[in-house]
This record gives sequence, structure tokens and C-alpha cells, in this order.
Amino acid sequence: MKCDKVIETFLKLDNRQSLPIILQVHLFRCSACRKFINTYESSLFQLRKTTYAKVDFSDEIMNKVHTLNLPESHVSNFKWILAGFFIIVGFASLPFSSYYQTLIDRFGINLELPLSIVMGCAITFYSAAFVMTRTSIFNSKTIEKFFGK
Repeated sequence: MKCDKVIETFLKLDNRQSLPIILQVHLFRCSACRKFINTYESSLFQLRKTTYAKVDFSDEIMNKVHTLNLPESHVSNFKWILAGFFIIVGFASLPFSSYYQTLIDRFGINLELPLSIVMGCAITFYSAAFVMTRTSIFNSKTIEKFFGK
């Protein structure tokens, strides 16, 4: 493979793409191409380092994001309460179902502790999801108003 073809193939590769075997063999033998690629990569690294250090677009991007009129997804509290109610009713009715008896027959009476842990984790995750989607309720002004500070 000729040097100009090697350089052209190298420049067409993506940033994290590995070098093809034929390119690696040529670079192993040809010091001129190896020197060019090392110089190119170090120059690119320096350019990225200086560009990223001096330019900060985060404030500009966040201002544009805030100006967008994105639709807010809103799930009513009724749906959350209904989902929680079905979770609790499902857990409460589990001992009366034939599925529970099948699990007891299969795994024995020692099933109660792991099943209780699973139920507790499910309720904890449900509660955490509710709180995380309702962070505006839990801001400092609401808490101060609630506690009368």
C-alpha cells in the first residue's frame, strides 16, 4: 500500500475506530507515515485541549433549552394513588391466590422472608419514583409553609 493511500485511509477512520491490519503493517514498516500520524494526533489533541478549555457553551445551551416550550408530561396524583392502591392490594391478596400456594409448594415455607423483602423494595421504589417526579412539592418554600417557619 502506498503512503498517500495509507494517509487517506487513516483520515477516513472514525475517532475510536481501530486501524485495519494492512494499515498497521504499513505503519510498522514506514517511519514517515508513522511520524505523520503521530504529529496529526498530537496536533488534534492540542487543538481539542485548547478549544475545550477556552470555550464554554454550557450557559448558552442552557439558556436556549430554557427558552424552548417543551410540553410537560404530567401524571395526575389520582393515577399515582391508584397505582399505589393496586400494588398494595396485589401484595395483600397474594397469600390468597393459587400462585402463592404454588410458590410455597415449590420453595417451601421459607419463601415468606424473601417475598417480604421484594414487596418492601417494590413499595420503596414506587415511593422514590413518586417523590422524584414531584420535586416541586418538596422545595424549601413549601416545606417552610408546611412547618410554619
